[in-house]
Amino acid sequence: MKAIKILTLTLLLLPVLPAGPALAHASLDELIEYTTGLLSGKPDNPGTLLDRARLQLKQGNNALALSDIEAAERSSDAVDVAYVRGLYFLAEKQRQQAIDAFGKYLGRYPGYTPAILNRAKTYATLGKTELSIRDYQYLLSVSKVHSPDYYLELAQLESTLEPCGIHMALKSLDRGMENLGLLVSLQAAAIEFELERKAYRMALARHETLKPWLGNTPQWKARQKELIGRTSQFADEPD
Repeated sequence: MKAIKILTLTLLLLPVLPAGPALAHASLDELIEYTTGLLSGKPDNPGTLLDRARLQLKQGNNALALSDIEAAERSSDAVDVAYVRGLYFLAEKQRQQAIDAFGKYLGRYPGYTPAILNRAKTYATLGKTELSIRDYQYLLSVSKVHSPDYYLELAQLESTLEPCGIHMALKSLDRGMENLGLLVSLQAAAIEFELERKAYRMALARHETLKPWLGNTPQWKARQKELIGRTSQFADEPD
């Protein structure tokens, strides 16, 4: 019975906006009007209220969004609306309250990746690097679809740690390329970290892997020449 209740609550929170062509290119005003129409028939539907609250937040109508969030809470409970309330706190620049709200939501729905990602980003904004890193690692452990940005953002955070941050960042980027394939964005970031630690041979080796995509560009050729020069000039590299 408990599992059925949780499933029902989860379904209530799924977006009700159709993905059909009619609304595919609708403006925020049109989408708000659409959800308002839905609510005219069922004004206490928490899923629709939260959908409209998100739209209001995107449009900068924070007070109207909060009104919908509070109405949804009366029809549901504080935990089920906590994620959207967290978005409201972010819009209001109340970052610690946002973290608390995302944490409350994750207590019931631990695999909800938008809440994990938003909390990770908010921790980073507050300078809580280690907590942000922990959330990005958690995100990668539960997400079924990994974005390259997850690895890029995680690596950037890791690179700031002493004394082994750059080494950690390179491991994260390489793990991303193991999972997603060789991506220019990930390898380019790794090259910059190799240069930062003066590992010129490694930077050159990574640069060569991008030749099939960028080898004919003046930028790639210029960087290759630069790296060859640095490799011949500096013999020692980090372990």
